[in-house]
Formats: sequence, structure tokens, C-alpha cells
Amino acid sequence: MIALVSALLGFLFLRDSISPTYCNFSREAVKLYSPDRAFVVENIVRPIETGNRLFLRNAIDSKGILICVYLRSVDVLWSKDSKAFAVNDWGGSNFAEAYLYRKAGEHFALSPLNIRDALLSSDLDAEANKLISNDDHNYVFIEKWDGSDRLIVRATGHFYEAPNNVEYTYRYRFFLRTGRFERLSRSTEESL
Repeated sequence: MIALVSALLGFLFLRDSISPTYCNFSREAVKLYSPDRAFVVENIVRPIETGNRLFLRNAIDSKGILICVYLRSVDVLWSKDSKAFAVNDWGGSNFAEAYLYRKAGEHFALSPLNIRDALLSSDLDAEANKLISNDDHNYVFIEKWDGSDRLIVRATGHFYEAPNNVEYTYRYRFFLRTGRFERLSRSTEESL
């Protein structure tokens, strides 16, 4: 009976993600294993005012590093070859940031690549740069992996620029090996 209660409590308070490569983390204790099961991203739920913690741990000995502290929710997307993962931080009602963590040898680099910063420092046209760099409502996030060495990135948002409201959405393919962005689609709209 004790074993049954223990198993039930374990399921209720700490569950493995259902999908092998994607999970949204928020106010629940969840683990997301890499596809090769060598690493695990673990969510540690904390009081809202201090923020939740995401840890990357070695699945064998549980040694780990703090990936980030977040307040609202984050997505984690593992590459199918387990050599990289992306984190979408839905940090506020007015912004989202995306980060890429890559494997360096047997371990992951401690410093992630900020996808928004990489996008803005690429060879964007002037209009895209102006829209994506706005400080009003700006969301840059990873939609999905496109193979093991490419990401589909979405940059979307809206802001007021007298006399109009401006809305935009750009989709890019990001090549991990070269750091190059290829624009896939563009949509902008202005309204009074």
C-alpha cells in the first residue's frame, strides 16, 4: 500500500514529459529527457516571487547546471540528435526570448546563444530590424527543429508608431553551423 501511495504521489508531483523532444514548463515539476536519454532538463518549482528553476542534469549521475530562472513559463525543444536544445522564455505579456544551448564535447556550453540578438546582428533588411528591435510587444521564439542543425524561428509583435499600430510576423530558418538566417515569410500590417 505504501508503495502504491508513493508511486501515485511521484506521478502527481514529478512527471516525465509525454513528448520525447518538447515540453512546456510552468508551475509543475516535470522532467524532459534528451532523445538519447543521456541528459534531462528538470523543472524545480519555486514561489512565484523567486522564480522557477530549470536545470540540465546528466541522467547517469544527476550532476547538473542551472539553465535559467523564469517567472511565467518556458518551452524546451531538444534536437533529435541530442546535441542541442532550445529554450523559449515566455517571460512577460510583452516579450519572449529564445536561447540555444549546444553540446561542446561531452557537456553543454554554459553560455547560450540569444536568438533575438543573433537575428538582430545578422544581415536583416532595415524594416525587419526596426520591427524586431522594438521594445513594446516583441516575441522571438523557436517554433521547431528543422532537422538536427536548423531551427525555425518566429519573430512577431506589435507596437504603436504614430499614427498607426504596427503588427508584424517574420519566420526564419536558422542554420546552426553557419549562424545564418534565411527569411521564410514576412507579414506586416498597419492600422489606425
